Amino acid sequence: MNSVAQATIYPVTCPGCDTITSQRADQILQRPYVNCRRCDTTITLNESQLNRIRRTIADLNECLQRAPVSATRAEEQA
Repeated sequence: MNSVAQATIYPVTCPGCDTITSQRADQILQRPYVNCRRCDTTITLNESQLNRIRRTIADLNECLQRAPVSATRAEEQA
């Protein structure tokens, strides 16, 4: 899996104070809770939220694996 996809920052909203705290996706998957940066409440992510993070990583990984066509090659093909 691509390290860039795993390093994607994922926002989590605190249910107590509505502050958005962000953490790397791979860290959230290893430890499925985040501490709010404002009120220090522990936010536990449920399986549905974790599945969304996994899908995001998989989608980004797929996009990053595609080789971009350079402008020169695109002009040659035209």
